Amino acid sequence: MFKGPEKDIEFIYTAPSSAVCGVSLDVGGKKE
Repeated sequence: MFKGPEKDIEFIYTAPSSAVCGVSLDVGGKKE
């Protein structure tokens, strides 16, 4: 029963951080 919510929480934290990393790398690459 805990695996469901745990995976949802992991996805919620992983998706935004991945998007932020991608944007940061993209912006950093364009500036350089």
